[in-house]
Amino acid sequence: MPPSRQPVRLSPSDVREGVRSAIILAGACAAAAFPMMYYQTVHLIAPMLAKPPNPDQTMALTLFHALLIFAASLLCALVGFLYTPRLGLPGLKVLSWDRKFFALYLAAGLLTAPVAYFLLDMDLRARIPEYFPGQPGWALAQTLGRALAPEVIARFGLVTIGVYLLRWLRFAGHPWPAPLAVAGFGVLEAWVGLERLQQQPGLNLFTLSCLGLAFVSNLVFGEVYLRRGLIPALALRLGVELKYPLYALFLS
Repeated sequence: MPPSRQPVRLSPSDVREGVRSAIILAGACAAAAFPMMYYQTVHLIAPMLAKPPNPDQTMALTLFHALLIFAASLLCALVGFLYTPRLGLPGLKVLSWDRKFFALYLAAGLLTAPVAYFLLDMDLRARIPEYFPGQPGWALAQTLGRALAPEVIARFGLVTIGVYLLRWLRFAGHPWPAPLAVAGFGVLEAWVGLERLQQQPGLNLFTLSCLGLAFVSNLVFGEVYLRRGLIPALALRLGVELKYPLYALFLS
């Protein structure tokens, strides 16, 4: 088990370093998300518009989405870097116990690919084949875009805010309501995503599978973040999202 962490107060130099690290991390999130956003703009968003955008408009729309991701990632990274030490959370750092098992987190996430395929993705590929890139390069971009920024925003930012609110409310014990609440937001995001893809969500097996998978995965990522830190949670998320290159290599 990893060693327990005690809350610490940040010095001015620690704050400056945290701000600098947050800017770098937010830039990495935006850079990782840009190819994914471009692919989705061309193949998913543009066909839904009454008038398909020209190449310049497509690039402008992609840049706009990337800037939104940068802004959200920056705010959440600032929360993570500045408040995880004060709350005694593992934060970004990888504990020595977890360095040895990084590959196991990645493999554990990868093992969920068959479950996700037969439970959800096989049906989704039949409904919207463009959702899954057929070329390995674009599929890898999908993996990176769906892993880095979402984990920084959901875990480093929102779960940390949840823990802060629980401490402010003097909640005793393990802060399980924080990842539970973020998992609820994940369900809402999945529902909105289904509507955006014009799937007309209803109480059918496909929708319930999508929402259930979103809830369970977000809850697991949140618990890993609380107990081990952002890097192990990100490794697990990367393993889960590696299904896209696997689909491109073996199913296209």
